[in-house]
Amino acid sequence: MTPEKTETAAVDHLRFHRPHAHLAPTFGNDTFALKAEAFARFFGTPTFLGAQTAIVVLWVVLNMTGVTHFDVYPFILLNLAFSLQSAYAAPLILLAIPSIAIGFFSIGPMLHGTDWAGHHAHDAIKGQVNTFFTGIVDFYDPAKNTVAFLGEEFHGPVAFALHGMMLPPFWLTLAGFLLAALFYLWKPDLSGKARKTFAPLVSVLENKYGFDKLWIDGFAGGSVKLGKVARWIDSNIVDGVVNLSARVVDVAAGVLRRTQSGFLYHYAFAMIIGLIALLGVLMHYLR
Repeated sequence: MTPEKTETAAVDHLRFHRPHAHLAPTFGNDTFALKAEAFARFFGTPTFLGAQTAIVVLWVVLNMTGVTHFDVYPFILLNLAFSLQSAYAAPLILLAIPSIAIGFFSIGPMLHGTDWAGHHAHDAIKGQVNTFFTGIVDFYDPAKNTVAFLGEEFHGPVAFALHGMMLPPFWLTLAGFLLAALFYLWKPDLSGKARKTFAPLVSVLENKYGFDKLWIDGFAGGSVKLGKVARWIDSNIVDGVVNLSARVVDVAAGVLRRTQSGFLYHYAFAMIIGLIALLGVLMHYLR
């Protein structure tokens, strides 16, 4: 194996999607839900339909020709098997009905200004068609009624879809699909060559134009540094002032506590000293 092929094989093209893979399952994230979704996806595959058709044909032929007689006509066991299959298939089909119904009832009103059946009703407002969404999305200015313009320009969803296929976005999408199929299905080694050839562009895209780095090193990193500065100020200045105040109060309380002897004449003597000091201050300021 050449080094080029080794590098190509090591590239995980879904590396940006894997962190969000838990958001994708329709049925949930637990083991049973994942198995149910895999089973539902398998229901509509050509493999399932072809295998079921082959089994049914073989079942009927073997019982009709007399090779075996475990389920002869009218094939009661086969009907029970189909009923059992329907019991599991019906809930899975019902899961898709809301999406189908939303598309069926909204495509006409949104694109062509008609009701869900495609019929134009009487004008509710001058210049406006009464549609399925009237009262929710209203166009009071006929000159700005883009939905009505689309309805006049394209008569029906088929014409609208065909027009879309003529526009650059459709061809760009098709080209992207073919390019992806070429790189990942038909010529996988080309992806490694393209990665080397367009290495600067690949680096820009993988780094998301530098916005992740700007966010992590700039905004988030700046916030972390600001938080560290705030923590240092809190620990060394704010806590220091608070601790110093508490220490001063503790020392003062210790000194004053020594003056409290518990003898009454000591307190009387202190009151006399205080009274003399008070009288001295009053005489100094009132004379």
